[in-house]
Amino acid sequence: MNTQSPQPNAQPMASFAEEVDAYTRPFLGTFGYEGVRNGHLDISRFDGICATVDGYQPIRGSVVLSSGCGSAGDLAVCLKMGASRVYGIEVDPGLHSLGQARFRGHPAADRIDLRRYEGRELPYADATFDLIMSMHVVEHVQDAEVYMRELFRVMRPGGVLFLELPNRHYWQEQHTLVPWIHMPPNPVRNALMRLMLSPLGRPWLTLDLRQKLTALLDLLHPTPADLTKLFNRYRTKFDLQLVEASFYGAAGAVPQAAAGGMHILRRLHLPTFRLVVRRHEGTS
Repeated sequence: MNTQSPQPNAQPMASFAEEVDAYTRPFLGTFGYEGVRNGHLDISRFDGICATVDGYQPIRGSVVLSSGCGSAGDLAVCLKMGASRVYGIEVDPGLHSLGQARFRGHPAADRIDLRRYEGRELPYADATFDLIMSMHVVEHVQDAEVYMRELFRVMRPGGVLFLELPNRHYWQEQHTLVPWIHMPPNPVRNALMRLMLSPLGRPWLTLDLRQKLTALLDLLHPTPADLTKLFNRYRTKFDLQLVEASFYGAAGAVPQAAAGGMHILRRLHLPTFRLVVRRHEGTS
């Protein structure tokens, strides 16, 4: 134990809340600021999410990866639920620092591994994880195929990938709550938004809407069909089983199967798409 007296110029370690405030301060006055700040501080929403995940793959005893972990609130809940080890991967240096701050001095620090990466190849060996969670991340990546292939690669035989993202067919873009703008194909959508943000269109936009459109520009949001095609492309290579592909709405709503001829108007009313994939036992 270190018994040395603190140095006179030593600075007290910032609390997690103070670090959250420092990270979010540049966004003060922008849309969703309070929600983003509170999302780091209040992680109770992950209790329900992790309980749902636990129904597909027991968290107790599992080696868990959160892909795009943010400040790692989901991993804190996984530890509480008995995960044997938790790993988090994040591209944003500020969020990575917040995740480290969350677990500073944590009694299970030797079972927590948070890393930054460049957003493509995961820094893990093949078949490492029993459970992989990807919660509203894939719509932000630049190459969905690389992202999905890497998740399949690091999943153990018998392991599960639980992935959710906003349903692109839903009438309202869910990061900004702007209606309809996200639904056209990416090139059309981006051209329309650039026109709206140009000197020609800007006088007609509120500051709030300009901020939201700027945030959406160049977002490569895959559709449920895009992700289903990627699953089928790698099904044989990684010996994958489709557990669930569904659209769903409010908590407790009955999921609607993605397969088959589900009418597009029905999809407009279901905001989230969920893909659950298991890797068959005995593969490597």
